[in-house]
Amino acid sequence: MSEDEAFIRAIVDAPGDDTPRLVYAGWLDDRADPRGSYLRAECEWGRAWREGRPPGDATELRALAVELDPVWVARVSRAPMGVCFETKLFVHDHASPASGADLYAFENEFGIVLPPEYGAFLLNYNGGWLSTPGEEYFPEADDFFGDIEGVTEMARRVCVDCAENDPRCGLVVVGGTAGASGTNLLIGVGLVNEPPGRFYRGVYSIAGTEEPWIEDGEFVEGEDWSQPKVADSLQELFAEWEQEAVARIGRTERRDA
Repeated sequence: MSEDEAFIRAIVDAPGDDTPRLVYAGWLDDRADPRGSYLRAECEWGRAWREGRPPGDATELRALAVELDPVWVARVSRAPMGVCFETKLFVHDHASPASGADLYAFENEFGIVLPPEYGAFLLNYNGGWLSTPGEEYFPEADDFFGDIEGVTEMARRVCVDCAENDPRCGLVVVGGTAGASGTNLLIGVGLVNEPPGRFYRGVYSIAGTEEPWIEDGEFVEGEDWSQPKVADSLQELFAEWEQEAVARIGRTERRDA
């Protein structure tokens, strides 16, 4: 494990604690690495979550991020700038973090390009869900994200046909809803050597009964299918999850008072 990766893992494993970020920032400052300035600014900006509200304007933070690796930015930043959770209610202990080699193999097999934030999520967590205080497993109504192994197996069963006239163009199933409802979560991916399509980076949801594929992966021509957008990006969705976590903790505290 590289020194950079060790610092990032310390941040991921300590939600609600800025100490690992500040230690990492100091290490970067000692090497005249501009990422140190970004991390310090992110610490100030992201603390709003501890007051139970989303952070405010991120214009300064975005300006600092322009010249930085977008995957790194997403890994160390809290929503809606990145995918690093502030809440301790996000559970991700069912799979080891994905590696860069895992992401490369997935992209190469299907000829796709993952959005930076989704790659960052897999490197940080490799799947997970928002839990409820006191519950060991996710309730049936909650959304979850699968690990890279499960997502790969799903992609192999479901044809990732990115023909221009195919409404699924650039969509990959990455999770769903537990239980009998069968809702799928999909994320918009890019195609190698192609400009981003209209679904790129968006997060979508469809009910299992509306899934437009038959068993051999062929598209069902003429089927009436829509894919409601859940969020414009993973960061936006996770900002909603952070707010939901604040609400769940508040309900639990009021109940136990």
